[in-house]
Amino acid sequence: MLKIPSAEMITAISAVVVGVAALGVGMVQASIARRQSAIMEETLRASVWPVLQAEQTSDLKVSGASISFSLRNAGVGPAVIYGLSLSHEGKSVPTLSHLASIAPKILTQRDAVVSSSTAAGRILAAGDELHFASAKWAFDEPPSPEDAALFKESFAALNAVRIEVCYCSAMQSCWLAASDDRKPPEPAPTCEARTYSDF
Repeated sequence: MLKIPSAEMITAISAVVVGVAALGVGMVQASIARRQSAIMEETLRASVWPVLQAEQTSDLKVSGASISFSLRNAGVGPAVIYGLSLSHEGKSVPTLSHLASIAPKILTQRDAVVSSSTAAGRILAAGDELHFASAKWAFDEPPSPEDAALFKESFAALNAVRIEVCYCSAMQSCWLAASDDRKPPEPAPTCEARTYSDF
């Protein structure tokens, strides 16, 4: 003979079923909340992502010549610059005078207006550019073929200088970017324990 469960038994079973269902709903909601939190954090990081590009530009015209070493923030957030490391043919270029020694015939023996600016410790806003070393020459008359060849040779040597910059975002995510890389900056765990040039 089939025994009909008592009202108390039905109530207890119903309570267990409701409890299990509530637990399942809670776990699903917690998982969704974690995913949403991760998405929001990634969105926030992307919204303040700085992308520094290090480059050299040179120009030789009839009226003058110029060369510049610069950093440009092509990202969407400010970049906190920790420091620059310059090298040429595998050797460190620690100071402006070492940089000048790469092309002494135009940087020390010609009438050049040389300027430099410290990049370390600067905050570069999105879209801003910083020229941390530059030189300009004004010609009274068009350069001779020999002079033009000298400038082109010197500019080629200076353009071969490798610039590496370590910088961080406002959220303390850090990256390394180099002038000879044709890829996005690489994530770095920190920028503090590194050796930098005096720029």
